[in-house]
Amino acid sequence: CSLFFKFILGEDPSPIALAHLQEQLQKFSEREYSPEIKFRFLRIQNKSECSEVYFNSWFTSRELVIQVLQELLDLNVHPKNTVLSLTHTKVATVAVAGQALTSLGIGIDLEASDRAISEKAAAKFFSDFEGRLGLSPLQAWVIKEACFKAVNQLHPSLGSVLIPDFTIQTFDQKMEGMVALKTEMPLPPIRYCLLREEVGWVAFAQSNLLAHSV
Repeated sequence: CSLFFKFILGEDPSPIALAHLQEQLQKFSEREYSPEIKFRFLRIQNKSECSEVYFNSWFTSRELVIQVLQELLDLNVHPKNTVLSLTHTKVATVAVAGQALTSLGIGIDLEASDRAISEKAAAKFFSDFEGRLGLSPLQAWVIKEACFKAVNQLHPSLGSVLIPDFTIQTFDQKMEGMVALKTEMPLPPIRYCLLREEVGWVAFAQSNLLAHSV
């Protein structure tokens, strides 16, 4: 899988740019992508139905989606085998995408490095053990949010899974490790990596049904 970054400029797209994006979204939605990719990433947003800030963010993120999907097509990745996850803040959009079988789910999350998390909020999802691993509540949140997306991409039936259901088991010097999920369905540990980028903390997670060991 590969990571793709795009900064949000915060300005209204021109009518020509918007028309081109809508044309591209329609074109890609006619390909054999999964129903999830079509529903979540290839639908056209009506500007009159949302705020200006949201619309500009949607526009930038969908430009990135088209760029990512086109790069995968250029690498001969069939739409049926494409996996994609997207996240954004007020300043940037990040996507992770690649080729996978149906056994793989991926997730990405981005948070500004100066985002504050209160002790009361952290207590709901951050454990003393995770703190002893050297993680901050913000880092743990980014990791668990990415894991949440990866698991739900692979197992959409697990709609009742919440962020506190994830426990970070390991965190090494490369800022990589494993996460366990408390659920009735036995699942292998979820792999993750944490990145410190200019735009903030970025976490990538991969849930794989075929992985049986840590």
